[in-house]
Amino acid sequence: MPTKKPLRIAIARIAQETNALSPLRTTIDDFRAQHFLEGEDLLARCGVLGNEAPGFLPWAELSGAVRAMRKAGDVEPVPLFSAWAVPGGPLTKACFEELAGRLDDGLRRAGDVDGVVLVLHGAMGVDGVDAPDARLTQLAKDASGGRVAVTLDLHANLSRTMAEASEIIVPYATNPHRDHGRTGGLAASILIRALRGEVDPRLAWRSLPMLLGGGAEIDFAAPMRAIFARARAMEKQRGVLSASVMMCHPWNDARDLGWSTLAISDGIPRSPSRSPTSSRRRAGRCATCARPTSRPPSKRSTRRSARPGRASSAWSCSRRRRTS
Repeated sequence: MPTKKPLRIAIARIAQETNALSPLRTTIDDFRAQHFLEGEDLLARCGVLGNEAPGFLPWAELSGAVRAMRKAGDVEPVPLFSAWAVPGGPLTKACFEELAGRLDDGLRRAGDVDGVVLVLHGAMGVDGVDAPDARLTQLAKDASGGRVAVTLDLHANLSRTMAEASEIIVPYATNPHRDHGRTGGLAASILIRALRGEVDPRLAWRSLPMLLGGGAEIDFAAPMRAIFARARAMEKQRGVLSASVMMCHPWNDARDLGWSTLAISDGIPRSPSRSPTSSRRRAGRCATCARPTSRPPSKRSTRRSARPGRASSAWSCSRRRRTS
């Protein structure tokens, strides 16, 4: 009986949160000054005794992904590079092209890979380039010829082009962010199971025409606490691989700027523009939380709205969808 060939999964990161109002530009030197690792050095940093981002995050997305691969067994992580810059102004086009070219070249030099775990922020801006994160995702898909699992920041802006480029998109589930490793591990686990034919990931999402910032976005405080608890409860349902809410970074000039809800299900045939019940209900609940009221809700109504499985009636605010 022939031995099964181990899976080969490439890992890479290109991440920066852009403030479109900043007059400063982000260059490749900013990435190199903050965090830039390549090849075996990157893999060593993602090991059990590693320190993926010294002085910042010892346990980040790629560390979680590598751990998931080792736990699954018969999976070879193929380290490309990790480039991470502090939040700042838009990337210069030359900077973006250098990073994109490095990703393309690295994947083509890596030989046969079955998939890619790509860590992005999701709110990157580039001079003269629309939807740069989506372009990187599509590039990884084309260059590898395999599936691409993407991790995003909770403040990513999910666009149609991004949703069409990958069916495995997993954002953080905490704010302040403290689940980087979990996010990378979950994305890698879904990818591995998909490559082995154990699951058939289908992504559904809904874009919300709303923005909300400040303390209202904290995951363990009202109003978001009930929404994140509901998302975690949904992930325990049969067939649900991931359920998420993304509260996009507002200082961005994307044409489709807005919050998003998304869900990854196992084998339910949906197009990226059609949302299953879980994504639709979270959209309604987000709209409810953002809607101004004439008086604070009573304790009784707050308890009722937080009950798992209770659908929101506030649907008008989430019915509109971005089409660009």
